[in-house]
Amino acid sequence: GQAKQAEEVAVLNEQLAARIATLEGNRLSDANSVGAGHGSRNDEFKEIVRKEVAAEARDKEKRRKNIKVSGLPISSTSSAHIEFTNLCESHLGCKPLIAPENCAVIDKPVTGKIPRLKITFASEHTRDDILARGRSLRLVDDSAVRSIYLNPDLTQAEAKTAYEERVRRRLKKSQPTPRENDDNTPSPTFPASSDSTV
Repeated sequence: GQAKQAEEVAVLNEQLAARIATLEGNRLSDANSVGAGHGSRNDEFKEIVRKEVAAEARDKEKRRKNIKVSGLPISSTSSAHIEFTNLCESHLGCKPLIAPENCAVIDKPVTGKIPRLKITFASEHTRDDILARGRSLRLVDDSAVRSIYLNPDLTQAEAKTAYEERVRRRLKKSQPTPRENDDNTPSPTFPASSDSTV
């Protein structure tokens, strides 16, 4: 929806501002050693950053209707969109509108490993609905189905940010939580006071 697009534009603007700020910092630190001519080069760097952010936005736009599917096997006589449609009808209670011509197997064949799939839907709303329904796969009795995961089709920058966030959450969970008023904590001891005065 419009709210989501506005939020994504705001994030892209923040990324652009952060990169330009980094370049400005480099310009100030290099000015003393480089001297004249640095300003024009810095303008070129800014233009490169703007192009990178614009390319990121275009890449993100192309992926809005996609998901990546892990753990869903495909037979040699079937196709990505057919197998995924069967999964939706059997376990997600729906038959989403899919763009078959854009669906594909992502990974190269590796013995003993199920390749990931890219599934493209007719709309962003359908994609969001399927991602939400996909959480119910964790509750299925069939272990093979429980091992199927549906994820957004992220850009490299988004994937890096998501990975860093997962690492941050793991580190936070691994840290011991301080316990107040623990009965097992020994009471502090103090030296005996003296009534004598100096």
